[in-house]
Amino acid sequence: MAQHLDIDAVMFSQEIHQIVGYLNRGMSVHVVGPRGSGRSQLLHELVGWLEDTDHAVLQLRGISALSQEPYAAFAGLDMPEDFSRHTLVDIVGALRRFAQRRSPILIVDDAEDLDRDSAGAILAWHAEAKVPAVTSSRSHHRHPKGSLMLGLAPSVRLTTPSLELNRLHNLAVDILGGPMDPLALSRVAMRSGGLYGLAKAMLSVGKETGQITQNDDGLWVVSGVFWSDLLAGVVVPYLADIGPTAYEGATALAVTGPLPVPDAEKLVGREVLRDLFSEGIAHYIEYGTTAVTGVFPPLLADLLSRDGSPLGRSRAMEFGPFHPRSGAERQPVTSDVALISHQVEQASAAVVDERRKTWTGEKTPKSAMPLVIAMQNAWTPSDDIAAVIRQTVIEGEDLPSAMFVVWSALWNATNDGDIERAAEYIESYRPQMPHFDALLRAGIAHIQFLHNTYPSEELLAPPGPGEDANGSDLLAGVRIELAIAQGLTGQARHLLADYAPISFVFSVYGAMWTALSDILNGDLERGIQISLAHLDGARERMNVNAMQAFGYTAALGMVLAGKLGEADKVLEAILSTSPVAAFRESASSGLLSLGAMLALWQGRPAYARALAARSSSSSQSIGPFPGMVPWPVEAMMRKTATGQNPGPEMWRNAEEQLNTGYVTSGLLIGFEAVEYSSNNRIAKHLRQVGGLVDSPMLAMLADYVFAANERDTDAMAECIDKFVGAGYMHFAVRAAVLRALTLRKSGNLVESAQQATEAWELSATAGGERAGLFKPLVDDISLTSREYEVVNVLASGLLNVDAATILDMSVRTIETHLHNIAKKVGYPNKEALIDAASTWLRPVGR
Repeated sequence: MAQHLDIDAVMFSQEIHQIVGYLNRGMSVHVVGPRGSGRSQLLHELVGWLEDTDHAVLQLRGISALSQEPYAAFAGLDMPEDFSRHTLVDIVGALRRFAQRRSPILIVDDAEDLDRDSAGAILAWHAEAKVPAVTSSRSHHRHPKGSLMLGLAPSVRLTTPSLELNRLHNLAVDILGGPMDPLALSRVAMRSGGLYGLAKAMLSVGKETGQITQNDDGLWVVSGVFWSDLLAGVVVPYLADIGPTAYEGATALAVTGPLPVPDAEKLVGREVLRDLFSEGIAHYIEYGTTAVTGVFPPLLADLLSRDGSPLGRSRAMEFGPFHPRSGAERQPVTSDVALISHQVEQASAAVVDERRKTWTGEKTPKSAMPLVIAMQNAWTPSDDIAAVIRQTVIEGEDLPSAMFVVWSALWNATNDGDIERAAEYIESYRPQMPHFDALLRAGIAHIQFLHNTYPSEELLAPPGPGEDANGSDLLAGVRIELAIAQGLTGQARHLLADYAPISFVFSVYGAMWTALSDILNGDLERGIQISLAHLDGARERMNVNAMQAFGYTAALGMVLAGKLGEADKVLEAILSTSPVAAFRESASSGLLSLGAMLALWQGRPAYARALAARSSSSSQSIGPFPGMVPWPVEAMMRKTATGQNPGPEMWRNAEEQLNTGYVTSGLLIGFEAVEYSSNNRIAKHLRQVGGLVDSPMLAMLADYVFAANERDTDAMAECIDKFVGAGYMHFAVRAAVLRALTLRKSGNLVESAQQATEAWELSATAGGERAGLFKPLVDDISLTSREYEVVNVLASGLLNVDAATILDMSVRTIETHLHNIAKKVGYPNKEALIDAASTWLRPVGR
């Protein structure tokens, strides 16, 4: 693909490789994708690849306007001048001549728009010559009898991929010239539905119109409502093939937002809904226990809501407000996330409107509390929430007032980072609310705990006689989270066994603490399953904060279990469904920091930098649990960008966490720090602290950090076995890679290479993208580009003499390269080298 290194070729390289594999096995491929999905662009890049690799390509296209014209698809071929006289014999004869060329391939875009005669000629020729073909169409619906796609056997069907955030980020960097803010990126993903062509148009138009601008951090952000009339031209073609009745139905469904299928049928009628599905305008997902449908992509819904059928809008208003509920038994793909996000956005905004009317009539804590929670879920700007807090009158002594005081203080502390002012605010209400003193003290303690300050014993004192029971519940909750942060997960689990709070809000926190203590105490699978179950419930309730909290614990558990691919799906879904407001909660910081580190381990440094920038700039909240501290991620990013060793800074971060009482976080930062440098004093401190925790995992972690700091390869091997036995595969893989690097630096290359191979086998749970885990070792080996070319060509099974011909080298030069590579890596034979080159030895980005 040397002549096609543009962004389109890069974006579709994986799909091109997959299609070529099927073609090489004599199988035809049918590519399905809606308008705007990049389906035609994929075929264009495929043609370029095939032509560069010496294939003869016959490229045809169905044209709807010519679907009644006989043999219209062959208008550009070398045929008799009078096109109207073409016969089946002429066409098949021309195709026979084409089939005599070297490696012939047939490409047909928009195959459903082929005229009947052209389709028949191709099928007649294919039955004779068995030339493999690649066809494409817009939808998955049934093809009529005699259709081209049904006759090209054997064949497989591929769907054009919806853009995940990391691939979308690469596209944004190419168009904008720099990284895009992750939350702005998620807005593009949501509105475009992950469709390549739409996302490309949105980024280009947004930059041109000034809706996408660069902030002081160098990140591209979205300002205002993400719509421009220029985008109408991109989505209007979706409506080209529908009649007036379907147009009215699409408008009605766009205005109401995504609905359960029975309600959508009630709104537009079954026949109209069937037409919308057939044309790809309606998207269907099974989400939890409900089948949901809505206009897709959401950008089309934006257009219809603004400029759609007046009758359709009227029908939607007559239908009445409906706020659908949805759960999640699986992690949705990008196209599903777009519909879910659209649903959450519209339903949450409607709830805010309703609750604001109640609050406007009586601005009391009782009406304000539901409103501000709804505003958080609807991603309302901070200034609007702050205005509600300021205008709410707090006069009496009751539970809503006390809860609102605590919530308001937490909100302000999280937004401006002024912990002292938040504490003073709560303190000012203690004299007038003696019945809720314990609740107010617990609120101060909770805020301090979340912001890197250990609360005093006075704040944690038991409630006095006759005080409200909610204060006792919140105090118990603070003790639980303190225990987890101190590494006393066994103690936390004991406290949780008796934790039965009155408030639903506190019970949600209890579920998160249960999952987190399980994950850190050795019961990984249970913690992950608890998190996923409550993540489903949070989505059902459309509670964004709870989604972030349980998304964080689920992703953390999956990362520690080595399931990086599964963790990436959870993070993708959470980040994509929170596209508007800046992240502010501790769990949000954890999601972003985990996402940045995950992107590094998967070999996606550009996307990692964007997430890290958001993690460090979006929130004053630090957070006491693993991954909630952005400093180590910032240090790792600086190493990626400048080569600066982050080790000393990360060791200091670890010690600061220990000194604050955040033992769990400190030990995990120490695990990261020891990969980059040694620090005997802090490593000893970590080991001492590890002897005081009651979490088996944290105790293992402390022993490993000490052994790795000493570069004691025997002790490191014992730690690796313990990690594997306990199921903490991520620690096992990272420790195995560092042990391989340590052995290498000591001159033991053979054992180092063997350890690297074992590390690769241990990393199987991580999924396909795990190159970044091996980057420290690969960087140290430092094969040249030419050396990589040699082993990659030989990996295809060629002999040295054949590889020499392809690479334009002598056989002696090939053998010299193999000798040098073997010396660098430590493998004694060609087979082992080739295996390494196709697994752990691959450089990031290859």
